[in-house]
Amino acid sequence: MSLSLSSLLVDPGRLAVLRQTNLLDSPADEAFDRIARLAARLLELPIVLVSLVDQDRLFLKACLGLPEPWASARQLPLSHSLCQQLLVTRRPLVIPDTGRDPPGRDHQVVSELGVGAYLGVPLIVSGQVLGAVCAADRRPRDWAEDDLATLADLAAMLVTQIQLRADLKASSRELLERLPGVVYTLGPESPNPVLYISPQLEAVLGERAEDWIGNADIWKRLVHPADCDRVVEACERTNQTGEPFSAEYRMCTRDGEVRWVRDEAVLVRGGDGHPLFWQGILTDLTATRMTAVRLAEALDREQDAAHQMAAALERERAAAEHLRAVDEMKTAFLHAVSHDLRTPLTTVLGIALTLERRGAGLPAHDLADLLHRLSSNARKLDGLLADLLDLDRLARGTLTPRRQVVDVGALVRRVVDEAQLHEEHAVVVAAPAVHVAVDAPKVERIVENLVVNAARHTETGTAIWVRVEPRAGGVLLMVEDEGPGVPVELREQIFQPFHQGRNVADHAPGSGIGLALVARFASLHGGRAWIEDRPGGGASFRVFLPDPGADP
Repeated sequence: MSLSLSSLLVDPGRLAVLRQTNLLDSPADEAFDRIARLAARLLELPIVLVSLVDQDRLFLKACLGLPEPWASARQLPLSHSLCQQLLVTRRPLVIPDTGRDPPGRDHQVVSELGVGAYLGVPLIVSGQVLGAVCAADRRPRDWAEDDLATLADLAAMLVTQIQLRADLKASSRELLERLPGVVYTLGPESPNPVLYISPQLEAVLGERAEDWIGNADIWKRLVHPADCDRVVEACERTNQTGEPFSAEYRMCTRDGEVRWVRDEAVLVRGGDGHPLFWQGILTDLTATRMTAVRLAEALDREQDAAHQMAAALERERAAAEHLRAVDEMKTAFLHAVSHDLRTPLTTVLGIALTLERRGAGLPAHDLADLLHRLSSNARKLDGLLADLLDLDRLARGTLTPRRQVVDVGALVRRVVDEAQLHEEHAVVVAAPAVHVAVDAPKVERIVENLVVNAARHTETGTAIWVRVEPRAGGVLLMVEDEGPGVPVELREQIFQPFHQGRNVADHAPGSGIGLALVARFASLHGGRAWIEDRPGGGASFRVFLPDPGADP
């Protein structure tokens, strides 16, 4: 029987079912189970296996319909030649009748598993064969091309899941390793072996991160003897309740130095509530602790040193507030970037797989639509990365304006026209010629972000007004809408990174970076951004850009 992935036709009904599986929202192990259950339902088969290969063994990540003792062992010998042939050839394997198959197959294993017909597809990630998705019937079966297409689509979804999780894990790890604290991941149950710990461990405690991986006892060895019982008791209580862990205690470095740390961790659970791992961060508090001790001693010696203690306490409060802000920004950043990277990246990967398998046979209008969506989502990714890079340069003070005299009115009219919002909103532009010395690309980003923000937070069909007005010493930009407006208590907060207003459309939630860049680009010019109520309802976003060559 001749079946190949390159000749498969995609059934729209089957793809609709596959899209509803939401694999990317599933924990890694649950994704294997969901693929297996979906394959069994779509193909109406009693036996489905999803396995990963390691040397000479196949480890079953999900299995349906296996008899004992295979189901309990959760592994098969690679010498089971059906899978072995599949993994070696790196191509689908289709066997309608294992009884008529040529000699040389392991008929004993086939008989024990009760396999009459076999269908398998390899899992290939970055050119490496990781395992296979296999389905079997207990009786011989004439496989249809649609059967292999269904199994191939499921395998492709699982490969996308594995690759995307690996990419997200790598990017998340790179971010976490830049944080000032020691980030760690522990096993979910006592004695909680170390699964990951960031390289900052060496700067804080003088320990090598690789010595901690898989070790559940090394941490207890470094806790100060005076704090050990208290901290161990708190850890055991947290393991039993699953509540967040938070404690401050002393640890001894490899050189015998005593350091104060704040240890905070939360238990991460899967979609079914099953505990996956503990995620925590260890922050060095030694400097602030020592400052407080020295000031307390000075206060005991001299009453006139009270102002020094107050100053030190304020520094400690500011340091604690800074650590809290860093932690909140980390959480907000991970949430925003994981969503805004994952959504267009998933679309790009899905379109790429479709083009790879069926590109040559697609009608011209379908091909043009796919390419348009591919480039659109690629531009979204590029825009998000550009925003993040600009936000980082602004935070480090490495970005300076490159001013030149431009017609701000013409610039605004062009940016609004390129935004192509006229199909969804009635956009009214009043932008006369106003010549001001500004950094034109930065002003373009200001206008684009304000217009996109207005469209995102208002209903389709409502009006958006874009105005340019000359003012003494510069120019005023205004973008106004008919939306719900911005509450007074949020008007400062909304210009901070990763903070968003209310009433965000579900299909375009945004990352909370656009308005932060508006405020910072305005400040870069020596101007400012603010919000007022629009007469008649809605919000009026305003940016004043001074002209250094104008008479104030």
